[in-house]
Amino acid sequence: MISGIITELKSNTPLPGANVYLSDSNGVKLVPVIGAASDINGFYNLDLNSNSTAEYITASYIGYKTVIKELANMPGNSNEIINFFLEESNSILPTFEVVAQKKKKIKTPLLIGASLLALILGIIIYKNVKK
Repeated sequence: MISGIITELKSNTPLPGANVYLSDSNGVKLVPVIGAASDINGFYNLDLNSNSTAEYITASYIGYKTVIKELANMPGNSNEIINFFLEESNSILPTFEVVAQKKKKIKTPLLIGASLLALILGIIIYKNVKK
């Protein structure tokens, strides 16, 4: 079993919802995926099976740099505490502009013609009724 706390490097504030998972040396998740999310206090707990061959564990959180740590050679039934201190990332996301427009209602010639026809018929009917 591996457990620990994931916190922000400078303030030591817990990072709830941070991801922690077994990985390769590049931070790529192993298959089958063994991972967890930290709780409101930044605590996580990973249950390992006895035949796990994972050599690394990775912690990540949006807006922070990913941290990869090497696992010590540990038998499947031992417990290890690995804490992570994540540093805020200075990556700047590209900006984008959202624009919305309202469609203008356009009268089609068919609608104009139908309206004009109804008006003419109304006048003719009115004159015939009046006679």
